[in-house]
Amino acid sequence: MKRRIYILVLIASLFLVLSCSKDKEENPYHFTEISEITQFLSQFDWRLFVDIENLENGMMELSVDVDRRGATLDLDDTYSLTVNGNSLPYEPHPIFSNSLYFGPIEMPPPSDVKVILKRQDEVLFEKNVRLAAIPQITSFPDNPDWSKDITVKWNLSRNSHVQILTADTNHYNESQLRDYPLSPSARYFTIPANDLYMEQVSSYFVGVYQFNFSQYKNNILCCVTADNVYEIEDEEGHEPSLFVMKERLLKQGR
Repeated sequence: MKRRIYILVLIASLFLVLSCSKDKEENPYHFTEISEITQFLSQFDWRLFVDIENLENGMMELSVDVDRRGATLDLDDTYSLTVNGNSLPYEPHPIFSNSLYFGPIEMPPPSDVKVILKRQDEVLFEKNVRLAAIPQITSFPDNPDWSKDITVKWNLSRNSHVQILTADTNHYNESQLRDYPLSPSARYFTIPANDLYMEQVSSYFVGVYQFNFSQYKNNILCCVTADNVYEIEDEEGHEPSLFVMKERLLKQGR
């Protein structure tokens, strides 16, 4: 009887160890700040950045920026990128000579997609990837007082590999910027009093960012999603976008 109990305990312990190991394998990415993600991405030859946005008609809009580290692209080469068998049109990036822009296309909002990127007949990326869920900020003060604690709350349908809250305050040429790494399971965060305080604040931005990564050989796909609240005095009326975050991630190794 004791031997049977011992065996049952051993089996239960084995299942627990395997379960913990599986969890670690599913999320091997742990970063404490944006610069660590930047350094991580700089190791790869090709970087794919997937942007997704939910549309009012229930569909999802998807586009992909493809970046080759430290090399100018030969525009005589032919590239192709498919997502779940759907081909995305592409064009050279208007600013960076080592980047291509694919999309956008509309499609039903799946959580997993198969992405295939080719240059001529060479496969650069081919893998089923898990898209990051899109956060939705549900609570933020209308008139934030940056000298006090400020709590941000949001909804998120599933955890991502990495979750970071970014916030900044600005007044003309002066600014304060903070990145707060969060547990993937977090659904609220309190910005500490005075972290972003300025005597005068003419604009601010608070964004909740999700990151999912998928590696293929020495190339990587990064799906970035976000929701944000902001007040910006911009005479051109520009709305913050994921472009700024991608440029922060790629500031090294272009």
